[in-house]
Parts: sequence; structure tokens; C-alpha cells
Amino acid sequence: MKRLIALLLCLTLFLSGCSSQPQNEAEKELTIYASFYPVYALAAAIVSDIPGMRLHQLVQPQDGCLRNYTLSDWDLYTASNADALILAGSGLESFADTVSSLGENGPAVARVLGSLVLRTEEWGSAHFSGVNPWLFLSVEGARQISEAIAANMLELDPACENLYLANLHVADERLSALKTEMADILAGANLTAPVAVLHEGLFYLADEWSLNVVTAIERESGDTLSEEALETLSQSGARVVLIEKQAPEALVKRLEADGYRAALIDTLSTGNETMGADGYYAAMKNNARALKTALADAD
Repeated sequence: MKRLIALLLCLTLFLSGCSSQPQNEAEKELTIYASFYPVYALAAAIVSDIPGMRLHQLVQPQDGCLRNYTLSDWDLYTASNADALILAGSGLESFADTVSSLGENGPAVARVLGSLVLRTEEWGSAHFSGVNPWLFLSVEGARQISEAIAANMLELDPACENLYLANLHVADERLSALKTEMADILAGANLTAPVAVLHEGLFYLADEWSLNVVTAIERESGDTLSEEALETLSQSGARVVLIEKQAPEALVKRLEADGYRAALIDTLSTGNETMGADGYYAAMKNNARALKTALADAD
């Protein structure tokens, strides 16, 4: 992938870019909205320093769940006046079909997960089974999403091809460095200890670091687990539980009171655009630290 990006970058340096377009093209403005923070953060790196580009975040669900999010009238107004919307897609945003049907004068809509290979979960309710869209919770997944965003931007704004590809190259290098930093943080951690997963997105984190997932527990809304779920967890042998940082505090305290070590993993879904692109990298490193702490002395 790195060689391909480098080759494309070298080729496009010889092509006309933003600076060589007619003035009315070079000075055009594009307003892009990314559905929520992880998409925004990865898109921000791709559109950095593009002339006339304005990127914003469309929604910020307070509970971290876009499947339950209903667009406000202001959200719809904002979306309808954008030049383009960048969504994760694959079922993550409940409002994807709504914003995709704003009419022929509505924004172009990109669903960046549409062409990518995703995990499929085969158990649990509709909330916790089927295609798993939380790919950005792995660094390699973030790399694939960045490539998909760049491809969509090239189609929307081909005049700035060289700049998008240069930004993709920088993003690729930063993600490689992030993967190395996370590996350094996790050095010495007992990655073979049995763990339980309480959020479908955390399978991607577990896969990336080859964690020993022995059970997955579906958490319904609320601040507790059912007795059946608690029994399943008890019988699994896992003492480390991967759970989203956005989970109710009462649930985390209950798990810890029962002797489990909770790794609070930030799903980034409640982030906002003031965090910028750098917020993604900071959160992922914090996730590695949380995982290492939970795995310390784990059997």
C-alpha cells in the first residue's frame, strides 16, 4: 500500500493540481459534513490544507450510539445544504437513508465502509449481530477508511488530486507510527489472557492485537447486565472485560465489584470536531494503555 501511494503521489506531482486550475475553480468552496467523530477525524487528515475546503461534524450522539440517533430539523437543514456527506454506512448511522434521499439538489453521499471487508457477528440481537461497522477501532481499519475517503474526495474534487494523495501518504505514515506506538505500550502485556467483549466494536481491537476472546456479552441499554449474561460471563473464565468507555459508570462498578478488570475502551463515538484529527491518535493510544492496565497480572 505504501509503495502504491508513493507511486501515485510521484505521478500526480506532474499533473495539474489546485494551484494550476482556472481562478474560479481554484477558489471554489466545498462544505463537507462527516457523520460523527471517527469519520470526521480520518477525513480531516485527508482534506487538510485543501483550498476552499470546509469540513464539519454533523452529529455528536451523547450516548455514543448512532443507531438510536434521530436527526433534528437543524441536522437535516445542515445536511441538505452541504456539498457532500461522508458516512460510515453499513448500518452504523440510523439516518443514512434519510440523508441519502434529500433529492437531486441534495449533497453527494459517500458511505466509506461500503467497499471494505467487515466482520460479521452471528449471534445476539439485531443490535449485536450482522455486519460489524466499527472498523475504525483498529489502526489497520482506519487506514482502509482513510483510503476510501481519499477515493471519494478524488471523485468529488479531482482538481486537487495531488493534494489528496499527499495527505493520504501523510495519514498512512502517521497510522503506521501509531501502530508502532501502541505495540510499544502493549509490550509485556499478557495478550493471551482470556477476555470478554461487551461491545461489538471492540472485536476489531481484539483482532488487531490477537487477544484471547472467550465470550462476548450483549449489553442491553441500562446500567446493568441480565442475570443470564452475568452467568455466561462467570462461566467463561474471563477476568478481563473489554467495555466501551461510554458505558454507564454503575455497570463498570458492578463488574469491578464482582472481581472483573474492566478495560475502558473509547469508541470515539462521542468525540467532537474540536479534537481535530489528532484526537483519534490520542484516543487509540489511551485505549492501548487501558488494555495493558486491565491485562496486568491477568491469568
